[in-house]
Amino acid sequence: EESFKRGVKKCTSDYDSGFINKEKLIKIFDQILKARHETPMGDSLDHFISTNTFDISTFEISDWIKEWVETRGLNNLEIVWDKNNAMFSNLIKIKQTMEGEGAKTLRSHRLKVAFFDYEGQIFKLKDVLVSGQEHSNLILEDPNRVPHALLLDSEGNSLFASSIETGSLQFFLNNLHTITDEFVILTVLQRFAYMVSTGAHSSRSYVQLIGRLITQKGENISPMELQQAIRFAHYVIREFTPEDHRTELKNIMYEACSRLLRGDSAVSQI
Repeated sequence: EESFKRGVKKCTSDYDSGFINKEKLIKIFDQILKARHETPMGDSLDHFISTNTFDISTFEISDWIKEWVETRGLNNLEIVWDKNNAMFSNLIKIKQTMEGEGAKTLRSHRLKVAFFDYEGQIFKLKDVLVSGQEHSNLILEDPNRVPHALLLDSEGNSLFASSIETGSLQFFLNNLHTITDEFVILTVLQRFAYMVSTGAHSSRSYVQLIGRLITQKGENISPMELQQAIRFAHYVIREFTPEDHRTELKNIMYEACSRLLRGDSAVSQI
């Protein structure tokens, strides 16, 4: 933040009456960051960046622009976990592949892995830095407590697409209505919608999932969960459902929502 403020100040002082193109802007911030590397207080002030994302002493904004701004496409992340392997059940691999037309860079992503127990509650949340390699390894510290499901989520400063590990997906399909964490429910609905868009799952199975969620949660469903569930279902029906099947899936949603219309607070707020 301090480096950014100094960079803006230098831009306004050096080019107060002129035009700044991209090359000049990059050069200014490169100079500011290089000076920052030599500042004694820089290590503590930039602790968050240096410990969580990259080494500030080697960071070059021009390289970052080439990697993140001037390239196309996202990376796809997926968990590769052989939980039935007696020797390596505590080893989780996060596989990274290139996705999207023109994508040609395996980037580094900072994210969290959530571990769920058999009731669908998070019992551990682990910070992970996935390097720009095909595989990154994650070791379970307590191999005796094997999670029933895993979920990857970005911390907001990384762009990636991710599916849900097969065993975890089935777990969420069966137990989504019992999970109390609103953020987890919305994340699963979003990831499953993404998988429908890639053809990994059918629009019918997705709408059926939302129908069960609304019906089984009943009055316990929050306004946000209900609103997003309806929004995602509408998106999937409109964009990824053959026209001759749309009426069937709409009827699933109408039936599920009609059961909540008898004075339900969540519906009345939407």
